[in-house]
Amino acid sequence: MGFSSSLQGQTSHEALLGRQDAEIKLLETMRRCLTTKVKSDREYASNISALSTLGKKVDRSEDLVGSLIAQSWRDIMESIDQTAKLIKQQADSMENIVVEHISCLHSERRKARKFYQEEQAWLNNQFQQLTDEVTRKKAEYQKNLEMYKLMRSRFEEHYVKSGRGGRKLDEVREKYQKACRKLHLTHNEYVLLLGAVTECEHDLRTCYLPSLLQRQQAIHQDFVIAWKGIMQDVVKYTDFTNGKFQEIHTRMQKAVDTIKPIEEYRDFIGKHRTRPASPIRFIFDENLVDDTSGKLLPNKLTVDNLTIDWLRNRLTELETSLKTTQSSRQTAQPNTENNCDTKSSLDYSQEREELRLRCQERKLQRQAEVIRAALNELGCEELPSGCDLSMEGSFTEPVNKTSVITDNGFFTLRRNQKFMTILKSPFKSLPVIHNEKKGLVRAGSEGSTVHRAVESGSDVC
Repeated sequence: MGFSSSLQGQTSHEALLGRQDAEIKLLETMRRCLTTKVKSDREYASNISALSTLGKKVDRSEDLVGSLIAQSWRDIMESIDQTAKLIKQQADSMENIVVEHISCLHSERRKARKFYQEEQAWLNNQFQQLTDEVTRKKAEYQKNLEMYKLMRSRFEEHYVKSGRGGRKLDEVREKYQKACRKLHLTHNEYVLLLGAVTECEHDLRTCYLPSLLQRQQAIHQDFVIAWKGIMQDVVKYTDFTNGKFQEIHTRMQKAVDTIKPIEEYRDFIGKHRTRPASPIRFIFDENLVDDTSGKLLPNKLTVDNLTIDWLRNRLTELETSLKTTQSSRQTAQPNTENNCDTKSSLDYSQEREELRLRCQERKLQRQAEVIRAALNELGCEELPSGCDLSMEGSFTEPVNKTSVITDNGFFTLRRNQKFMTILKSPFKSLPVIHNEKKGLVRAGSEGSTVHRAVESGSDVC
């Protein structure tokens, strides 16, 4: 049972800050009371010393030479004077040692509290940044999706009005393809981001947060040990060895002996126990791909002619960054091992840097693995078209009755290598071929894009 496993919740965090505030207030009270005691002891010692000086002044002392009563009195006064000096010495030690240690402990306690609060705020900020980053990317995804729908509807509208040709249709087609490509790229970025932030959040929650709390428990226990030493000094410098003071000293010593650092926070932990921090789940919003004709799939990279170059370049960048990060981690590890003995209990810079490099390495590895798997899955197959410009099942090109005779069925374009080339170049307009012999123009379609060709006994030119 410890801080790292029992105090991960927000209420535990607030309770721990409250406990630190209470301990700081207790230190202030102790310092104030002991300062007052030092002042009182010095005044008491001064009064006793003055009393001793007064008692030594005996009138007509020459008449009392050899008197046992006078010698006894002088011994008593000397003892009182020694007692005054001892009390003053105890008061000086109390001020120079105990009060000074309490002041140092009070200062360190405030620094520790500030450090813990800043680290906890940084950790919460990291979780919030991950959430905000995913939210922003999701909003960008939705924005690009709306633009994609708008460009597609405009393309369909101009296609119906102007047929397959015309400068305006080409402009609309180009805008539609750009919107489609941007949507696909945003989709891939969203998928990669979800994987990256999931790894980062897992490391923060399962590594950094428990480490921070475990370090805080160690700091608290170190403070308790120092605090116990201060209490022992208080007992030491208030012991005047007579019966009454010995009884008080015994009671205080027993009270101090009951302090056990390992038991100090048992009741506190039991009272403020919370469950371990729950993970933040980053899930792909499948509603984003409902209207993308099945080309974009949840949690799956889209590999097509629009994204293949970007994916390969991105993979190269990730592999380069991964090597740099791994090299930085290897360089930092020897320095950490050499400095482990002199590392301050409040120094988190090296551990945070190691966590940052490890988190960065995991993020890069995850993204590289996702891209590599997607490229390996494609293999040597032909790249699919990312931007579907066809209007299958949606439109039929109007036919001029005076110059065109419609065939009873559309012939398959895959029979002709020429049409395969045309299909792979959707931005090139398809020439209209006339049959001089029959005076016919053949209209054919595959998907939702209309093509025209001459029906003849030989291959289409």
